[in-house]
Amino acid sequence: MRKTLCGALALSLILVSGYCFTVPASNVQLVAEPSVDAIVRQSWDQADVRGLVLLLPSFLTDRFDGLPATISQIRRAYPWNATIRVAVGAPDIAIRQNTMTAVVFLKWNRAFSVTEVDSAWAVLDVNGFPTSASSFLGACLMYGDLCRDLLTHRSVLNIARIAMVADTGMVVELKDGKTLIFGDASESSSKIRRALAVVDMAAFKTRAVTVDLRFAGQAVIPETP
Repeated sequence: MRKTLCGALALSLILVSGYCFTVPASNVQLVAEPSVDAIVRQSWDQADVRGLVLLLPSFLTDRFDGLPATISQIRRAYPWNATIRVAVGAPDIAIRQNTMTAVVFLKWNRAFSVTEVDSAWAVLDVNGFPTSASSFLGACLMYGDLCRDLLTHRSVLNIARIAMVADTGMVVELKDGKTLIFGDASESSSKIRRALAVVDMAAFKTRAVTVDLRFAGQAVIPETP
């Protein structure tokens, strides 16, 4: 009799806990800032959330694949509903081409399309990237490190325009007439260092030269003997 009572009590506790701390995935309402609302929902949907969802912050953040998400509030509405407020950290870089913008989270190796840009984000305008949504995202992810480094050194390099050129790769035009050819996205930091070194050299400060950075460890200036 005593064992039966203990078993019944334990089962009751499990049921009560389940009722208090879980809800069906279809009854979860997500709330986020307008600039990241779409990617929060996209990331949640990609996790293929089904059945019951455990309303614990650590469990929920794992559901947001590829986003630095934190759960700022969980509000349970009985009998079987919940509202979850999600905060997302700023992307490493937001890359914009005309009306298309992608936010890139380099640590998670993910890129998402957004329709709004937060004023706190680091935004880089580019040209010549693919115009289809999926290809644009792929290019932004591939060149994310280089775009971030270019944005960091935009003022020092005095950048006027950044573009993707067919059969060449990333090409950067400076306001003093110089052209920097970065090519692919490899060795981003090394290429930036070489570009900064050339721009700072007295012999080239007033010359509109082309600097080819596609060769490992070199900065080739074709018009220079």
